[in-house]
Formats: sequence, C-alpha cells, structure tokens
Amino acid sequence: MFTKDHEAMFAYLQEKYCLPQGSVQFVNDISGWCRSHGLRECDTGKPVRLILTPQGGCQMLVLNVLSDDVIQQQMNALSIRSQGINVAVDPSERLNSDRKKLAYIFLSEYATGLPEIGSDERLADEWAIKEMERLEFFKS
Repeated sequence: MFTKDHEAMFAYLQEKYCLPQGSVQFVNDISGWCRSHGLRECDTGKPVRLILTPQGGCQMLVLNVLSDDVIQQQMNALSIRSQGINVAVDPSERLNSDRKKLAYIFLSEYATGLPEIGSDERLADEWAIKEMERLEFFKS
C-alpha cells in the first residue's frame, strides 16, 4: 500500500492532534532515517515512528510503502493484545479498510507519546480505537 495515497487522512489526523504542519514525513526506511539522525530503531519493519524532541515537539515518520505482511503483523499484534481483555471481541475486525488500518497504526504510535500511556501497547491500542470511534472512522 502506498501511504501517500492517504495523505489527506494523515493531514486530518495531524490537524486533530495539533501536530505542527509538516510533522508527518514519508520515508523509505524508518530505521535508516533514525540511524542517520542519531536515533536508535531496531525494528526494521516498523510502519510508523513517533519522534519526540527535547524541546517538546514531535514528528511522525510514515513508511512510503507498507507491505501486506507488515499490515497483517500489526493487525495480528492488536488481536493478540486484545485477547487479554476480551476474547469475544477482536478490534482488528473493525479495521476493514486500508484507511482504518492506517489510522489505527498512526494513532496507536501517537499514543505512545502520551504520558499516561507511554510504552504500554495495550493502552495505546485502546486509546487509538476510542479515538477512531470519536472521530467517526467506523461510521463508514
């Protein structure tokens, strides 16, 4: 999937979360970008990465091209993490379009920069799904 095809959605999310204009950057290789900027990123397949600056700013890196495998890995991880909460409901089943999957991936990564969530992936998942509901991603 070419993520730039969804640039309008990323701009919408950027606006909703008060991210500075131009803070979403499309890159070919997140781990390579991080390396060249003195940051550590071991996950070579990471689809989105939030960069927090010491000055309190942020930037969101988005891979230009996401393979079906990378997207499926993200959906599988969401399914597995949600089983600990409720085995009857799989939130990944609601992510039935490329737009919804990208919004979830973006928002769950954004959530890791929130002090009340931090590195807790389960909380990031819950926050992302709730925000998608609030922003009416599931109405379509």
